[in-house]
Amino acid sequence: MSTNARTVAKTVTRLRLATVFYSYAFRSSLQSVYLFIYLSAYFRLSIIYIYLLQFSIFISLCSYLSIYLSNYLCLFVIYLSIYLSMSVRYLSIYLSIYVCSLSIYLSIYLILFSIYLSLCLLASNSENLSIYRSRSLTSLTNSLSLSLSLSLSLSLSLSLSHIYIYI
Repeated sequence: MSTNARTVAKTVTRLRLATVFYSYAFRSSLQSVYLFIYLSAYFRLSIIYIYLLQFSIFISLCSYLSIYLSNYLCLFVIYLSIYLSMSVRYLSIYLSIYVCSLSIYLSIYLILFSIYLSLCLLASNSENLSIYRSRSLTSLTNSLSLSLSLSLSLSLSLSLSHIYIYI
């Protein structure tokens, strides 16, 4: 790999690691806020809290999309710089990282979207809120813990793979 391509790849990798770290911290804080709001809605049986939770998850979906696009723009620049230097070994490594992280991010995004849709259904059945509350609380906490563990594993795997490439 040429010196220029290696310099570009190292710089973008540092940016990528910083983006992964800060986006993970941001997502963790958002998920704890969701759980707090939903528990308030569960104990007070107020539809206002559910609308508030819907709005916060919608904002989170938008932030996930922006994080997703910025991460893959960085990876595309790395991929392009390696492709231009014609290094097959590095090209295959980054291509596998790209595809793996793409699938994990899409699964996290779909989990949040499914939570959003379930809250829309719950809000439309607000008169039967007491019937659905225990099932919804269980499914929401399961989805939140799953998305938290997926985002943690994504952050760790990408960080380790990027560090491994440059050692």
